[in-house]
This record gives sequence, structure tokens and C-alpha cells, in this order.
Amino acid sequence: MVKAHLAQLTPILQEHADVIVAMQAGFIGKYGEWWLTNDLFGNKKSWLEDSVQMAVRKEVVDAMLEALPSGRQVYLRAPMYKQALYGMDTPCMDGSSSARIGHFND
Repeated sequence: MVKAHLAQLTPILQEHADVIVAMQAGFIGKYGEWWLTNDLFGNKKSWLEDSVQMAVRKEVVDAMLEALPSGRQVYLRAPMYKQALYGMDTPCMDGSSSARIGHFND
């Protein structure tokens, strides 16, 4: 359902790319913070230890990156999420998916 929603948003995100710097990776969790969610996405930190739940979350981030123009970023709620999904300890600047993922802290 999340990927279908992102597919609906893609034309809008592409059309208005000139006013988009980044997109926060909500969609998952009670408050869009990737926390307090259902069994599909895992609850609290349990998804970090479950390869199926991690793969589902990575699909959502990859869909967000695909929906946005290549010059735009996706921000995750915590640095450990990027590290868990992409195995990166430090950011890289090579144009890869990992290089387009940042962190936001409300």
C-alpha cells in the first residue's frame, strides 16, 4: 500500500522538484517515525534483527528514492536506520542511494 501511494505521489514530486530539498521517510509507524508499528514492519527495534522486516523497510526507502528526482534526498529518523538498511558507517558522495539518504531529528 505504501509503494502504491508513492507511485501516486511520483508525478507530483517530479513536477515540484524545484521546491523540494528532501523528503522525510514517514509512512511507517504510528507517527511516521519508524517506531510503534505493526508486525509487517516490526515493532520498536525488533526490525533491526529481522531480515524480512528490514527488507520491507528498505523497499519503502528505495521507492521514495525512485519517486524523487535524483538530486533530492530522503531523510530517515535515525542514523542507525541508514546503517542497518545500507550498511554504511559514514555518508558517501558517489551518487548512490546511500549518498541520497540523510537524517532528521525533530
